[in-house]
Amino acid sequence: MTIDTVQDSVLGATQFVQDKKIEISKKTIAGLQIAGRWPGDYDSYVTKENPQNRYKDPTTFFRIMHYKPKLFGRKFLFRAEQDLSRNIRLATYWAYELILRKASQYGTKTGFYGSSFVIAKDGVPIIDRSQLNDISPQSRITIFNTAPYAGVVEKNALEFAGIGGVIYYAAQQLKRRHPELGISFGFPRSDRVSGAYSKYNVPVLTIGQKSAVNGRIKRPGRNHRRRARIREAQANG
Repeated sequence: MTIDTVQDSVLGATQFVQDKKIEISKKTIAGLQIAGRWPGDYDSYVTKENPQNRYKDPTTFFRIMHYKPKLFGRKFLFRAEQDLSRNIRLATYWAYELILRKASQYGTKTGFYGSSFVIAKDGVPIIDRSQLNDISPQSRITIFNTAPYAGVVEKNALEFAGIGGVIYYAAQQLKRRHPELGISFGFPRSDRVSGAYSKYNVPVLTIGQKSAVNGRIKRPGRNHRRRARIREAQANG
């Protein structure tokens, strides 16, 4: 037996195992689809799940795997596409209720601040929450407060209530609850937030798909503390 013969035998064996994996995967998925337990659209991965390793088209995935028999020892992973529009809607409901509850605990249930939380869909404030029923997976939802002193309340909640700000706290909890979504929190200028009338920066929670939301959560009071250190350094200098 020559070296080439051994190599051909090994390659043939790995090809057989790889093709058998493909066959079993296809049969299993087809059976689940017939039973109504698996969607027509799903993502395919090999070894691990990450954006660089994702195949949107199963036909392409299985064809490429057939031509890569050396990957016979690696796992195939299949994930049904999630209904992001539903997840964004549920995340918005949950975050909004949490914000109202924390605002009440902080002592801001009444007054202009307590009645000034706004939900906006794709930059347009909504009048009724039923307007969230027709959002798409590409929708960006924002929750913010239009009170002129909303940013100060966020900072003071950090200092006195220990929850890191009302909307900030909701952003942190939401990021843990919905890791499949893009969640961010920051303080954009009011002229960049439709429906905001403050001359100060506005605390804004943003919810959407990960590719459209940067995922950064800015801690309230950071710039305030930085400016205080600068003033102190200038005074001592």
